[in-house]
Amino acid sequence: MTHLPTYILAGCIAMSVSAAHAQSTMALVALSPASQDVVVRSASELERRMQAGATPLDALTPYGRREFMRGLQWGTKGLSGFSYAALRRELLPDQIMAIAKFLDFEPHVKSLLADAGRFPPLRLPEPDAVLEQRIVAFKTWMDTQSQAEANSSDVLTRNDHSILLSRFEQDFAAELQSNYVEQAKDGDLVLLFQLSHSVAFVALSPASAQALNRIYQVLKVRGLETRRGIDKDMLEILLRQREFEKARVFVTQHPDLNAEVIPRIEDKLPASFRGRSVYNYDPQSNTLTRTAVKLSVGKQLVVVVGAGCHFSQDALAAISKNVFLQQHLLNANLLIITPPSESIPFHFIQQWNAKHPDMAMVAAARGDEWKDIDVPSVPMFYLYENGRLQKKFEGWYPETTMRDILSALGKK
Repeated sequence: MTHLPTYILAGCIAMSVSAAHAQSTMALVALSPASQDVVVRSASELERRMQAGATPLDALTPYGRREFMRGLQWGTKGLSGFSYAALRRELLPDQIMAIAKFLDFEPHVKSLLADAGRFPPLRLPEPDAVLEQRIVAFKTWMDTQSQAEANSSDVLTRNDHSILLSRFEQDFAAELQSNYVEQAKDGDLVLLFQLSHSVAFVALSPASAQALNRIYQVLKVRGLETRRGIDKDMLEILLRQREFEKARVFVTQHPDLNAEVIPRIEDKLPASFRGRSVYNYDPQSNTLTRTAVKLSVGKQLVVVVGAGCHFSQDALAAISKNVFLQQHLLNANLLIITPPSESIPFHFIQQWNAKHPDMAMVAAARGDEWKDIDVPSVPMFYLYENGRLQKKFEGWYPETTMRDILSALGKK
């Protein structure tokens, strides 16, 4: 989710978790005009329509409907964001389209329709009400923490997930035990999978990944339908963790995922290496080559961009069009990099590098090597001097961002 980010201000949330589901939340930047008068434009209108009679949302299970409703975000002109987790898991293509038309987000569900037509839906019995409430409360707390970090000006970077992991392991200590997982009802098990995935998606810790895998294995043993997103969620965590060989094995075990291209890895660094490293991507051989990177003497600009973020794309487009700007950035030892905790966007890197080989984009190879750029949003611009982080610029503002960066570089 690949995963779709939630847009905030002039940047995109890269790693935080929505109250609905980490990477299954889509923010609608611009909605098309309503094609029919029946389109719902507000939360109050939706409530009135649901009380008045049947709606397309009735196709969801009771839990799926609650989950979907919790993920709806409303703006002044209608729906501004939604979680597609329940749609992806439970519905047939025509049911997904009926809801999309009802709430006016038809252009945003195309990616869901293929799997919805290929694989049986996963419709679960009601989960335990108390467990559902606890999980909703935990995800709400995650959102609150993420927003507080995003608004904080006390630190240059936000990469410490120890509080999240500690609370997750404490609040769900019983549910994370093997005996609980093996005995849990199907509905409860999928909720726990979603929660564990949300935590692993953000923190990428061995403990959270192990908890996720433990639940996944039980789902597989029970024969539950995992092709409606669950398999892709598991693969995504492996790719985000740079566990490429495990991902390769996983794909061979799940033929429907063969479209996912797992690159060949060439590591030129010894096991004893300590420092910063990146992956250079060669699309011809589908190879990632890991090499060392040492930040430059003097000033250096590091730009962190995300493939699914249109603000990142706008920033890159501005650089691409301005030869004067390119020269100043190259003189500042420009390094364009994708986030260390994101799966590597191969096509995104390939497209940019084909046009700009002198400003090649690379992928961070190890999260622990790049903690100073491991933040919840993109694009980010980091100004280093003699290897030490001096200043950061968050988001993309066409009129001011590059002007401020050039000023910090001593350019006019």
